[in-house]
Amino acid sequence: MHRTGLYTCAAWPERIPWPVMTGDLDHRKPLPGDRGITFEASPAGAMELRLTEVTRICDALAGEPLLAASLGSKELFHSNLIGWMCEQFPEVALRVLEPWLVTETGAVESSVRREWQHADLVLQLPSRRPVLIENKTFSLPDEDQLTRYGIDLVPKLGGTAVCLLLSLADPAWPDGYTRLGGQVWRWVSYGELGHRIIEHVEEGASFAEAVLAHEGQFMVTLDRLVMATGVGDWFEPLAPPEELRQPLRQVGLLDAVGKLRGLQARHAIREVYDSEGLAPARLESGFTRSQPLLEAFWQTLDGNLIGWQIQGRQFRLAMILPGLAGTGPEHLAQRIEYAESNLSWFDFAAAHEIAGAELPNGPGWQRFNPNFIYRYATLPTDVSISAIIELVVEYGRRGQRMCVEVDDEGAGVAALE
Repeated sequence: MHRTGLYTCAAWPERIPWPVMTGDLDHRKPLPGDRGITFEASPAGAMELRLTEVTRICDALAGEPLLAASLGSKELFHSNLIGWMCEQFPEVALRVLEPWLVTETGAVESSVRREWQHADLVLQLPSRRPVLIENKTFSLPDEDQLTRYGIDLVPKLGGTAVCLLLSLADPAWPDGYTRLGGQVWRWVSYGELGHRIIEHVEEGASFAEAVLAHEGQFMVTLDRLVMATGVGDWFEPLAPPEELRQPLRQVGLLDAVGKLRGLQARHAIREVYDSEGLAPARLESGFTRSQPLLEAFWQTLDGNLIGWQIQGRQFRLAMILPGLAGTGPEHLAQRIEYAESNLSWFDFAAAHEIAGAELPNGPGWQRFNPNFIYRYATLPTDVSISAIIELVVEYGRRGQRMCVEVDDEGAGVAALE
């Protein structure tokens, strides 16, 4: 292989065509636009090399006192150290943060606000625009949260601020930027900030500076772990490959890595959905019951939601029925009646054909109170992310058709009335 990133390779440095990533087009032969470079299989020892790298990183983290100190607070630990750097070493902080600072005239007193209005950090450095930082270590970036901060908090900072998302997870923003809540947000990776701390802090000058330099190295090590354990190939499973799980368990980061891999899969699904013109009311990733959760839902003409979820080996076809919410048996009976009047949505034949899913055994309904009802098919243990994306594209097309189709009189199709 000649991969240079999750979506790029030597043949296509801008973006690998989706049919090539899924294997629908055989790139062992020349294809238009591939710059004369064809696919070569990864060497047989590629996973062994990856395991060696992950084991080495995890061994370093197992002996890392800052990891032990940070496990109880995660984001707060790193935010506090960044704030402390600005308070105790303001000149160092100016050098470390220089790529993201904006000069403003007028003398401004330096200050650090932690957990101000729920924001992780607000930094005010001399003659610089305020810096609003939302910090996510192993939590997933929340664009709704950033939108609220842009709308509610920046006006309280004088109307302008540098807005930074400091995150281990890549939010997949074009060129690392996006506009939310009327503000431009920039992604700063842990590795990028960590390297700048290492570069500009004299480790041997004092114990305090040695701690700060060590924090920079810790941030870089966490970033390297995410790079080594993230989705390296769309033919991998959604959860971390079995070979990598033991070293991750050793340092208590298996769930964290699983969460970030789920986010990568969601980004890929979003990109394919956009290219297909599929626009769910929500497309989300999360992590519950020690497993990544992916889901997408479309709003029906009657205000309900239909969609899919993938968690572990379960591929769920589901409905969310706000008008039939409740925990009593009568509410469940109403939800079942509604679902059975829309059985066409719960057809798993395509899941069997595309991903080899084992079809449901019997007509039983599952539920999450107060308004969620579903059935599921069981996916193969080794189902790939590529197969998952192909699967959810097919059901995305179906869901969108069911929610936008109209009959000859312009009313919603009968199944969704």
